[in-house]
Amino acid sequence: MSNRRSQVLIRPVWAYNLDNEFFLIHVLLQQYRFVAIDTEFPGFIYRSRRPHFLLSAEEFYDLLKSNVDHLHLIQVGLTLFDDNGNLPDLGTDGAFCYAWEFNLRDFDIRSHRYAPESINFLRSNGLDFDRLRTHGIDSGIFAQRLVASRLVGSGSNVEWVTFSGAYDFGYLIKILMGQPLPERREDFMRLLTFFFGERLFDVKTIMRYCHGLYGGLEQVARTLNVISAVGRPDHRAGSNSILASQTFLEMKNRFFVNVDVSTHAGQLHGF
Repeated sequence: MSNRRSQVLIRPVWAYNLDNEFFLIHVLLQQYRFVAIDTEFPGFIYRSRRPHFLLSAEEFYDLLKSNVDHLHLIQVGLTLFDDNGNLPDLGTDGAFCYAWEFNLRDFDIRSHRYAPESINFLRSNGLDFDRLRTHGIDSGIFAQRLVASRLVGSGSNVEWVTFSGAYDFGYLIKILMGQPLPERREDFMRLLTFFFGERLFDVKTIMRYCHGLYGGLEQVARTLNVISAVGRPDHRAGSNSILASQTFLEMKNRFFVNVDVSTHAGQLHGF
């Protein structure tokens, strides 16, 4: 039975509990093969004068690379779920189920570049940048744990879900490689497949094949009558990853009853 109607509690992950939470995720991956992801980062410091939908894939990648190379990841939200939409209940018999929010320490508001409106938005939703610097996770260590847990890489069987996830995966590839993104889009796509496999579902791309769906994640969720499982969402990485998982499942169940949604796997929005 699906626990999708249960309230989801977000497990905050810091440097002190990183290993314990990744061990738990590693064990859970045997049962939960889908992982929805969302990230928070300091906005966009490079922008195109033209709307994104008018950019070629190469132009979009050049813009993405410029931003990702010069900015730092702040949060990563992960929601694990199975084919039926069940999230881990961690032995609570369905009383609660859980998702994860990883807090990274790399971004220093005192010295790094950022878009003020993005940082103000995160602050207004409770993000404490001083605590991030003091108790957050080093991105290099986070990348090592991603690989060791088999969330990513050749030993992974995970199917990823995202909403307009080019930047999410761009930042993860940057920290996994420990260097700027490759110059060529084709090389980026090869890294994307190497780390995250070919079964990657971008809701923003898939909804083009669903009549009446448009806009951002919250707008699409409202159109589908998806109610956030965390109650009042805080617009941070953890709650956004939960909403992405719920929206994907509702879209899949409503529009892909007789058509395999896997025909749209591996297509990132903007590429």
